[in-house]
Amino acid sequence: MEADFRVKFAGMTFKNPLLAASANHVRGIENTARIIRSGVGGIVCKSVTELEGLRGSNRARFAILDEYNRPCRGKIPRMYTFYSRTGSMEEPEAWLRDLPAKLDLAKTHDVVLIGSIAAGKPENWVKIARMMEKSGVPMIELNIGCPHYGRVDERMGALLGQDPAACRKLVGDIRSAVNVPLIVKLTPQATDLMEIVKAVQEAGADGLTITNRYMGFAVDIENACPHTGSWAAVGGPWVKPLSLRWIAECYRNFSLPIFGSNGAADWTDVIEFMMAGASLVQLAGAFMLRGPDLIPEILTGMDAFLKRKGYRSTTEIVGTAARAAIPYNELQRTPIQRMRMVEDVCIQCGNCMTACYYGAIKKVGGSITIGDECMGCELCRAFCSFPGALVTEPVQNESILI
Repeated sequence: MEADFRVKFAGMTFKNPLLAASANHVRGIENTARIIRSGVGGIVCKSVTELEGLRGSNRARFAILDEYNRPCRGKIPRMYTFYSRTGSMEEPEAWLRDLPAKLDLAKTHDVVLIGSIAAGKPENWVKIARMMEKSGVPMIELNIGCPHYGRVDERMGALLGQDPAACRKLVGDIRSAVNVPLIVKLTPQATDLMEIVKAVQEAGADGLTITNRYMGFAVDIENACPHTGSWAAVGGPWVKPLSLRWIAECYRNFSLPIFGSNGAADWTDVIEFMMAGASLVQLAGAFMLRGPDLIPEILTGMDAFLKRKGYRSTTEIVGTAARAAIPYNELQRTPIQRMRMVEDVCIQCGNCMTACYYGAIKKVGGSITIGDECMGCELCRAFCSFPGALVTEPVQNESILI
């Protein structure tokens, strides 16, 4: 029997925890139709704005970079950087024109269609939110994390999203104007993201999207210029640990449910996002690079994992890793361990000696041994030639200091 993928979020039911994030792959009716038919549980539409500087796509640029920061050609590695500058949000009139067809198709395939706003002036946020609710959109994402704020004069996106007072007022004004659930998409560039979350929760937000992308600068050394010609937004699998950090922090400290975003590329990533505290997971870069076939692959992988581990539903795994995490100011509670060589597996190559900065791994009488100086840091494992030759074991005498 397949695992139960259904997720309840802010009063709505999603058939599975996979969402297509707001990006170019959901722009226009044809692209949206392809994504709806892929099997996703929901779609966050391309953001709507009144700001002309963020509309149009004739200057959109993409650079998919490998682990050496070089452009990928032909094959995308497992670890990549999605470096892009689009700024191709939709104007309200164009968005409204396609909406009835999108809503009808979404209903047919049991997909939740979510509106997205990235406006400038506060009154325009409210105006667009009212337009979306009136047009039948059941949920709205407020994009206060857009990294392209530098392209317009108005205070918007990540610039706005770093100010707790401004976020509180904006969300409060929109909450007073509409009744549909409001999901706030945060910027990871805030000095204190917890203060932003506190502000939007108190103002009436129904959920969070964690997080939008960073603004970065990637250099093409061969041509002595930046990739894409300028600064651009940075995402991709490499950023996953940073996204998971904020998801886990918010899950542990606040009651708002979470859309996880920025870093998920396959089913294992989705599991990680959910175990960190996300109820649903948004996909953008991976979707754009692999297409709609990505969704059934992820669902198949997740189903096999859940069965193997004995989980009956995806909701059972939400927050498991976040709840298990030891607070950083209580690391003295971390169990003390040390490394042990498995004699039947170890070939005495000596690679692990290079990795030990505590003087614990030595050659004694022609054999490599691990002494009492071992701190159990596990760095030596990265240098080991044979998996399983080095394992951890608990230290019984926990009076030893870390």
